Amino acid sequence: MAATPPPALARTYAAGRPGRRRTLADRIGVLFVGAILAVGAAMAGEGLYDHIHREIVRPGVIRSWSHARQVLAGRLKQQDALEFGAVWATHSGRICGLVNGRHSFSGLAGMTPFAVEGDQAVFALDQTALAFAPYWRSCMTDQWIVFVPGSMQAGGCATKLGQARCVTVEG
Repeated sequence: MAATPPPALARTYAAGRPGRRRTLADRIGVLFVGAILAVGAAMAGEGLYDHIHREIVRPGVIRSWSHARQVLAGRLKQQDALEFGAVWATHSGRICGLVNGRHSFSGLAGMTPFAVEGDQAVFALDQTALAFAPYWRSCMTDQWIVFVPGSMQAGGCATKLGQARCVTVEG
């Protein structure tokens, strides 16, 4: 005499294809889809956490941007308003961007990359490319809170005056 399956199990077999067992490929497929869903949920949660964290720290970071402008103006010994390209803060609190200021001969230097940490401003023109590279690499890979959306191009053509004088050649 054959045993009859419990009623819940009998409904499951009746709804699906009777007699078909899950193969190894079926089980791997279910695990793969589950893993993709878990990674997607983790990434969405991380993005949500980063967004919430950004909004919480934004007032303090804006104060540090105000301080960084004073440090830059003092370092460049410039009373005029500075012209900025793109400026942003990193997760570590470093303020990065491009600034156009006057050089020692009182001419405009063109957009120059900078990084400000605390009371120290570091400029690309003050150091060798090798010495400035770690600062700028950390700036470029972590653009967290943007203060000034603008040009990421260095040099004279990125300035307001330069945009009127430079010619774009396509080819």
